[in-house]
Amino acid sequence: MLPAIYFAFDSDVVDTQKYATELNTIVSALKEFGDTDVTITGYTDHKGSNAYNDKLSVRRAEAVKNYLIGEGISASRLSVLGAGEDPKTEGEEALTIKARRVEVAK
Repeated sequence: MLPAIYFAFDSDVVDTQKYATELNTIVSALKEFGDTDVTITGYTDHKGSNAYNDKLSVRRAEAVKNYLIGEGISASRLSVLGAGEDPKTEGEEALTIKARRVEVAK
């Protein structure tokens, strides 16, 4: 499983310094397995409206996609999905950075 990239509250900006190791791991894996297509899924915490969070989750996924393209990964291999509020988190955790993430998976 590839590492997740986390986001600040209400942000779609990839912190390339803070997550350099994670981003490099993702880029290296995609270059090593050059025939594998992936889905980039964005999530949000549970604050805000569903409509807003759906759009924010897409923007986060697009930001990671654009980073990967900038690192030489073909756009044709990358699909984007905005999942909105993270269904895997509940209670207090649903309001933390753990919910505000992007995952890259086959």
